[in-house]
Amino acid sequence: MKHPAIIFVFLFLLLKIYVPDLYSQSTYTKYISTVSDEYPEKIKSLHDGSILLISHRGDISENFYESFFNYTNILYKMNFELNVADSLQIDTIGNYRILIKDIINSDDNGMLVWATALNIETYDIQLCLIWFDNGLNIVNQSIYGLADMDEVISDYVINQYDQLVFVGSTDIENYNGDYILWEFDLDGTEINKQIYNNSVPSPPTIVDIAGSEKYHINSWFDVLQFDYDFNFEIAYSFSDTLNVIPNEYCKSIDDFQYLRTGTYLKPPIPGSPWEMDMAFVLLDENASILDVNFFGEEYVLDNAGKLDFITTDTIYFAGTKNLTNNPPEDSWISLYVTNLTGEIIDSQQFGEAGQNAFYDIFALPNGGYVIAGTVWDFYNYPDSAYQRDILIVTKNYGSPFVNIDENINPNVGNINIYPNPGSNQIKISSSLKNLQIQLYDYTGGQIIERNIEYSSSVNTSDIPPGIYFYKILQDNRIVKIGKWVRK
Repeated sequence: MKHPAIIFVFLFLLLKIYVPDLYSQSTYTKYISTVSDEYPEKIKSLHDGSILLISHRGDISENFYESFFNYTNILYKMNFELNVADSLQIDTIGNYRILIKDIINSDDNGMLVWATALNIETYDIQLCLIWFDNGLNIVNQSIYGLADMDEVISDYVINQYDQLVFVGSTDIENYNGDYILWEFDLDGTEINKQIYNNSVPSPPTIVDIAGSEKYHINSWFDVLQFDYDFNFEIAYSFSDTLNVIPNEYCKSIDDFQYLRTGTYLKPPIPGSPWEMDMAFVLLDENASILDVNFFGEEYVLDNAGKLDFITTDTIYFAGTKNLTNNPPEDSWISLYVTNLTGEIIDSQQFGEAGQNAFYDIFALPNGGYVIAGTVWDFYNYPDSAYQRDILIVTKNYGSPFVNIDENINPNVGNINIYPNPGSNQIKISSSLKNLQIQLYDYTGGQIIERNIEYSSSVNTSDIPPGIYFYKILQDNRIVKIGKWVRK
């Protein structure tokens, strides 16, 4: 009979290899502090697993024009442990002052970001697309827009045909202008543009209802529906009977439904003040409310921010707890880990004594999140307008073993896998032939195997949303591995 200790070690190693490692969770925290205020605009994970933070450094201004001159854009490229590998400071391109807003996509060749641009001669507001290589060097940039018209973009989506669609307004500060819908290829070629004459009550956001090839444009309580050619179809009204004040943040969960965040006003007990909870609402393709979930504590103002997820089994929903404009009341960055039914799986608070405010969150493809906010220590700096620092937290919940760790030869040619995240297909662009792609699910089970030549595509419409791993082989030798997300 074999020794029991040997059997135990064997079973432990077997579990260590084939079962998700619950003890591999890791959390990292970083503060970015300068002599000026600094605010995180957007934080995302790039295709290579690194994290990119876009921040605006400088004194915040209520005047939209002044903000272009007060702010400097800082791009930080970090690893998961939040060590900064590279950074870039930029505020001007040609005759334009720019405010970088978001990362559109990234691949082996670099990344594409979009920015709002101010012509310093005419003061027209226009759209700017900037292409960077992976060393944060600008490869190309383009400015789009009409003279004598402000075109203030506020959100974008990449539709199922890999077309980039922006939404915005022709009004700068009061949001009483007309809606703008604007479509591009990912190379920056303009395809379509429509200005819809209707008053915009707040910065609009866009959701792709891919199953019926529609867009929902959300602005305050208004929901406008357009087809893929930007023809207006119908206007809906977000119901106010739930006491939920919607913000504009939305995210699709499938081809017909999406989530929208907001703040739930809790009716007060007589003699008590109003309370607020974070809320997210599930809507269908007709903007009908299917479900609503609330998160918060009694007698605390919980202000909703944003949510993100890879699958709706694990939704990261973040906001600011006890947000007030009257220090010295403390506030915190608040995070709920939940699911589509509103079950609270975990909850966290971040920050130190003072005013902490949430700004952005991103779900990591391998399980976990990166969250960004600001910290103001008004106890030690009560009169300072330049003490808001950036707080970033990353957490990894661990990922299961997938047997794709054989010897790899990465130097046999350039292979691009896109879009990532994607939906109905994986596209492979390569200079190689005699290739094969294998796709594995999160447990390591192989679900797709296809032979491919040069530039090809693989249909993935039949597999559910989630995290997958791919291998690209040439003559039975692995030449590329990675993760692919089905959204």
